[in-house]
Amino acid sequence: MELKLRTIALSLALSLRQKALLSEPGKVTFCRGNIMKTPREKPCAFPLTELLIRRNLLPWLALWLCQGAAGFAVEPAQTGEDPRLDYSRSVLAQAAKQRVELRSNESLGHPESFRMVKAGHKLAIEYGSPAGAVYGALALARHDALPGAIEKPDFDIRGTTLCVMSCGATYRAAFSQATWPWFFDRAFMQRTLDAFAAARLNTIFLWSPHLFPYILEMPKYPEACELKPEEIQRNQEQFRWFTQQCARRNIRVLLHFYNIHLSEPLAKAHNLPANPRAPTPFLKDYTHYALSRFFEEFDSVGLYICPGESLGLKYQAEWFRDVIFDAATRSGKNPLLVVRDWTLDLDFRKQIGALYENCYSELKHNQESLTSPVPDKRHQDWKGVLKGHIVNLHGPPMDMEPMRWGSPLFIRETVGEWKKLGFLKGAEIYTTVFWQWPYTLDKLEPQQTGYQPAGRKLLWLDRDSIYLDAYGRYLWQAGRDPRAEQSYWENYLARKFGSTRAGKALYRWYVLTGPISPGLQNLTATRFMNWWPTMMLQNQSIDGILKARHHLDDVPACLAKATGADASHYSQPVDGYFFDRYKSQYHLPALTQRLSMPVQQHAEETVAKRDITEAMTPDKVCDLFCELAQESLAAAKAAEAAGGKTVKEELGRFVTDSELYMGATEALRHKVLAALLKARMLKSGDKSLGAPFRKQMEESVAAYEALARLTDRTYLFGNDLGGTRWSKEGLNEFRQDLKNQLAWLEKFTTQ
Repeated sequence: MELKLRTIALSLALSLRQKALLSEPGKVTFCRGNIMKTPREKPCAFPLTELLIRRNLLPWLALWLCQGAAGFAVEPAQTGEDPRLDYSRSVLAQAAKQRVELRSNESLGHPESFRMVKAGHKLAIEYGSPAGAVYGALALARHDALPGAIEKPDFDIRGTTLCVMSCGATYRAAFSQATWPWFFDRAFMQRTLDAFAAARLNTIFLWSPHLFPYILEMPKYPEACELKPEEIQRNQEQFRWFTQQCARRNIRVLLHFYNIHLSEPLAKAHNLPANPRAPTPFLKDYTHYALSRFFEEFDSVGLYICPGESLGLKYQAEWFRDVIFDAATRSGKNPLLVVRDWTLDLDFRKQIGALYENCYSELKHNQESLTSPVPDKRHQDWKGVLKGHIVNLHGPPMDMEPMRWGSPLFIRETVGEWKKLGFLKGAEIYTTVFWQWPYTLDKLEPQQTGYQPAGRKLLWLDRDSIYLDAYGRYLWQAGRDPRAEQSYWENYLARKFGSTRAGKALYRWYVLTGPISPGLQNLTATRFMNWWPTMMLQNQSIDGILKARHHLDDVPACLAKATGADASHYSQPVDGYFFDRYKSQYHLPALTQRLSMPVQQHAEETVAKRDITEAMTPDKVCDLFCELAQESLAAAKAAEAAGGKTVKEELGRFVTDSELYMGATEALRHKVLAALLKARMLKSGDKSLGAPFRKQMEESVAAYEALARLTDRTYLFGNDLGGTRWSKEGLNEFRQDLKNQLAWLEKFTTQ
């Protein structure tokens, strides 16, 4: 009877804890159905839960309940021990696992390694350091551990991003509970950090322009912040709590800053721009002081530094040596510094290693997008230069937004390509919502026009958990068995949506839609920056498509420039799933060229009446994109039919997402076919192609109009950076291109 009562009590406590992590009065409240509601709506938490959370009693309640129940005992925390061990025990307690011993074993090698072994009648988790205990406990909790095997990560840095800066003419630094309420919502942040830890992520890149005066007392520069001292103190306490909670989960914090930016109050007080181009003695002294205070005040933190985006190239070596590296060295803590290769002086790159030892470099994967599993060729330039090098999957929000995206196949191949390089130490993975975190862009209320009005909103953590979980899984171990992985993800989705059939259908949905968003951008290669999102189909003018790519063997001009010098990039090989589908679809089993042929080159080959079998052609690539989108609709409808009432609404959004994919692929297909016709006319002078050219242009606008009507009822915006919409900016661009091309056609056919 006692065991039964304790088991019931434990289940209740864990249930209350789960609800507590979704609700805290006076802050952002999370309610039923994975929906986010505003503070003005009635919270759904229980008073007992609130009391337990506020008094930090839930972990102790869970441990007490566990102690007396046979088969549930977990060793209590020891006074003064590493907080990661305490977190490991809390994970095991919440999972209600058998009695588990945590045992140090430094012979395992890697500090994050662990091994499950039998210890008499108990199970033991051996760990290389307390970090390994965290990952061992998480693996045991999700039934994802191999008994007797030493498990360790393939990549040492496995990170994601959180954004605490506003985008405008200058990146704004103001930081408070009013500007970033989610960061101060401790229940939500615990839930977020638990999700990151469960994905085996060990780094958060906290993006800000210049946070220091908002989280530090800076008596030497009181004019640097407009907040009252008590508000700065509250910010500091919250930031310290955040870093401590991260450390408990084996997560380091790297504070991003644009290294010569200033807070707006400081800039105004000294009659300076917020982002000056050149250092001065005042700027050097102030920034060195701010960094020194940061290192003094917080533990387990480092810096994530952008050399330029203000600072002139010729000043970078001097600035880093005398200000950033010197402050880090004088701190005595040897903090980890990551330097972004973005507007970076190439001569300075050669000097960094000699200036500061604990320094990593970072470069974006495919500029500010995700167009291919294959990374930028310029990563090779960083091989062996610094202590380590990591890849930044930067800007996918603009390519993937606003629809659901998270193909385990595409993600596994991408991480596999990183591993092939042989020298990458890790990755920074942007979430597919960045500027408007933690909301998705789904429009759940007909009258909803923005992010702030009261009403239902979806959390990214709920909607797109597969995205980070997949990246985390493969950054931990890239070389997993493909068949076993399909089963793993089908079961993952089945648990999430409560149906085996729905899980299988949704796995297929993610695989089918995976190549579409990256492929549309990769095909035309018009722009690779995050304010030209693919699914908006912006910057897809006919002349832009013809100008961007010419021949397969062209050497990309951007490879000879510093990254960030312009928005150009180059097409990369398509993903393996799409390539295999193409070869099968068009009966080309011997095809090896994974780059699609540019529209210009295809037109030349067509005019010359040559058969093309050595490369994928843009018309057939577009046709296959359309087919994948259509197949995804069938998969989404199958999942919707299989799901229960509680998830029916969300499964319906997979259906409308497929309809959006269909509209986007169809609109671009007409554009590409029109571009082929124009290129042929320019090459051959054949005016008879004018009529089909006009037809394709008109049909592209018609397809886009249908897309815009659908998005008006499904999504707030096309991306979360500039708030652009299909029915406004996108449609205006399509109509303007039609007008421009018809004017050109009139002149061409009458000359």
